[in-house]
Amino acid sequence: MAEKTTINNFDIVARVKTEENIFQIWKENRETLPLIVHRKNRPYYTVVEKIEVKKWPYGNAYGYPIINGRYSDHYEYDKGWRTNGLIPCAGCYQWTRVENVSVPMTFSVLTSKPPVKKTPRNQTAQTPEKPRAYTFDEIHVKYPKAYAKWSPEDDEKLKSLYHSGKTNDELAHIFQRKTGAIESRLVKLGVTEKTKS
Repeated sequence: MAEKTTINNFDIVARVKTEENIFQIWKENRETLPLIVHRKNRPYYTVVEKIEVKKWPYGNAYGYPIINGRYSDHYEYDKGWRTNGLIPCAGCYQWTRVENVSVPMTFSVLTSKPPVKKTPRNQTAQTPEKPRAYTFDEIHVKYPKAYAKWSPEDDEKLKSLYHSGKTNDELAHIFQRKTGAIESRLVKLGVTEKTKS
């Protein structure tokens, strides 16, 4: 018993039985490829070009989607399908054979890779680089005492110089530490309050 439906602007005659997987449909089709199948609730057909049976009735099925009888890049966000042609859920019992749609000859997962989407001219394909973090050795070149433990003498000297009017940049140069380290130490010693940013 067959039922006529319209999908992708094609009138198709599909089997009513939908509880088959791709491998069972392939076997019923006398193991002939290519084979066009449709998974229920999907807006495209799938062209099956290669079958690798592992443990019957399961394995790997390779192919690509088509819409309106032409290759489509509609891979349902499945990276494996997009990169190596491995059809997702080939073993699911949700497939129906489509009988009267011709196979497009312009593309094959067996001989070519899916076309890469081009980036519009006004956009850059690369994401901007994040500023890289400095290594411990690179910081020590400019600030030899960076991350070193503060001595009680250094704390007293820092307070004294700060109260005498030295700026944080000048104190950073004197103590051979980063400005942020000076600001943090002054807060810890209770000389200044933490600034809100």
